[in-house]
Amino acid sequence: MRIFDEVLARVEAEIAAHPPERGGLLFGPVGRDVITLFEPDEDARTSAVTYTISARMCAEAPRIERATGLEYKGVIHSHPRSMDHPSGGDRASAANALRLNPHMGRFFMPIVTTRAANGKSEASHEILLGSGVISGYVATRGEHAGADAAVSPTALFEVPLRKYLVAACARLVGRGPFGEAMIEGAPKAIVHDGIHQLAYVLRCDTLRFIVMASEFFPHAAPQVVRADDVGTRALPVVWSMDRDPGDCLAQSIAEMRHASRHEEFSKPWWKAQNKLWKRREKKQRKRGKNANKKKGGRK
Repeated sequence: MRIFDEVLARVEAEIAAHPPERGGLLFGPVGRDVITLFEPDEDARTSAVTYTISARMCAEAPRIERATGLEYKGVIHSHPRSMDHPSGGDRASAANALRLNPHMGRFFMPIVTTRAANGKSEASHEILLGSGVISGYVATRGEHAGADAAVSPTALFEVPLRKYLVAACARLVGRGPFGEAMIEGAPKAIVHDGIHQLAYVLRCDTLRFIVMASEFFPHAAPQVVRADDVGTRALPVVWSMDRDPGDCLAQSIAEMRHASRHEEFSKPWWKAQNKLWKRREKKQRKRGKNANKKKGGRK
């Protein structure tokens, strides 16, 4: 299961930073093992060792699906520190959820627990938070009608989009062309060119850029669109896995600002782009020559 770091930040604030038990619902693109939205359940019935989803939250789930175009994926809640796995009651609740939602093949049910500040984990089904750890579990239907759900650990992967957007904003202000750069508002889950993505709006001085990325970010490059009164225009993105993603984003947006001084795709714009590409190719050739020299010296 892939989880965007925007969701992890909300789970940290709404669940991990508080005593157990607390929880909420998880949503993501239809048919994908991806989480893009977390909705806390403020009306749940809870104690130090129990969590029961509220009737209001159950009624809200279909409305959220209709409003966002996302799919209900499961429930996340916290446990006492010594129990980082689903309880018997959790398994029964998962079986009931699968019975009530026959379209669901799997029910995602991660558990949040606290851990010492120096705690570390190499387990593939865990993601560390500032105030605890998320342990990923998934429930599937039992082999026989009425049987309990089969629950097993599932690998978790963080999609660090917000992290690198914040880093890009700092670079654009610190050593870039802008006096101010910031994330504006909450992100939105969208479908662009048939691909499910999370979209952020960056406000850089008076300019606005929409940054969209799929669950495969940063291995897959994001799309960056300049938005203004005329409409939206996609512009070239410089991307390399050999460089820090925050640097790549900052460079691309800085170059887009330069391009915005001209009419996009006009002769002056292409002239400016060609200069940038030639300069980049020259640097790459120089790096290649230096690498060859070093190889030649190893005999």
